[in-house]
Amino acid sequence: MKKQLLILFTLISFNTFSQTPFWSDTFEDAGAPSIGSRTPSVQNFFPATAPYTRYFARVAPNNIALQSGTYSNFQGAKIWAAEDIDGALNGSNFGQLPNQTITWSNINIIGRTGISFRGLFACNNGPSTWENGNTGVGLPSDYMIVSYRINGGAWTDVVRVFATDGGQMTRETTGDEVGDGTPFVSYAFTELSGYIPGTGTTLDIRFSGHSNGTGTEEFAIDNFRLFEGTSLPVTFGTIAPVIKNETLTVNWQTLTETNNDHFIIEASTDGKVFKEIGTLASNTPDGSSDKSIQYTFTLQNTGTGLASVAVVGLLAGLLFFTKRNRKWMMLAACSLTVFISCSKSITDNEDHPLFIRIGQVDKDGSSTYSKVVAAVKE
Repeated sequence: MKKQLLILFTLISFNTFSQTPFWSDTFEDAGAPSIGSRTPSVQNFFPATAPYTRYFARVAPNNIALQSGTYSNFQGAKIWAAEDIDGALNGSNFGQLPNQTITWSNINIIGRTGISFRGLFACNNGPSTWENGNTGVGLPSDYMIVSYRINGGAWTDVVRVFATDGGQMTRETTGDEVGDGTPFVSYAFTELSGYIPGTGTTLDIRFSGHSNGTGTEEFAIDNFRLFEGTSLPVTFGTIAPVIKNETLTVNWQTLTETNNDHFIIEASTDGKVFKEIGTLASNTPDGSSDKSIQYTFTLQNTGTGLASVAVVGLLAGLLFFTKRNRKWMMLAACSLTVFISCSKSITDNEDHPLFIRIGQVDKDGSSTYSKVVAAVKE
């Protein structure tokens, strides 16, 4: 019986995977960073007491005056946040440089190989909020960049975030300082990852951020981590979810795959809480490829019948279980009922957008996630 219940709850619960970093900075009051020290170029805010309106500092999210929303999906109680950096010193524009940095030095990497970086990034991301070099407005590009160096060598970018031509922040991969992905969901923290090739004795990490737009440009970072021995399995390209005729179609592209097993497609109506709506196996022969691969997942509103049958079966099974086990089976039935309700309305909700993200599961069970993308309704 215990084995059956374990299988049941595995089927209806969220998919979660864990992997232990060898270094992290969660920006909390204690134990952050886990090794070494954090050195910001400046740390200040204006006015002197919360809520702060101009800042480059480690803060609690409720102590900053955000323009049009609240941050979500962050870890713990503190984040590093910024707004109108050049005015954070004394409230006046150009009181300091609009680009500032945070450096983590002398991280021991002796004997470590296959290092990868992961971190959470968020920003206010309405149209025309941010500048890039192509906008022609005479302002420098706004950005969030994470770089590394080994043994004191040259700095190399591992994650680059710039504005699109439409003025919204997203990942930039071509080096032209113009975002080339789907814009981040405003104020929702999104995980970005990158390889750190090479070996050595010490590793330094540097975050660089630029923002000088008064009252509009807000960004934040959180939960920076370093991992060893599990190179990032998938580099995602474009992700394009579309809803048409009550059918959700998600097309996505992988640029590279290493030791990849399968994908998990997840959906959310608020961009915060996600539920699995399907899985798809890797199209590579052995889980690895250095070429672009296209994937398509389709969900129609015809799959609730089997789930309904599952609930009926669970309720009928209550007759044959002990009183203690009936309680757990009833909980399982209620959970499935909630899942059916969400599934039934996942493509026909006209009042709220639908957000999609792709989870990638490695052959060893670890996972990474793509950026969050809003589905287009046709």
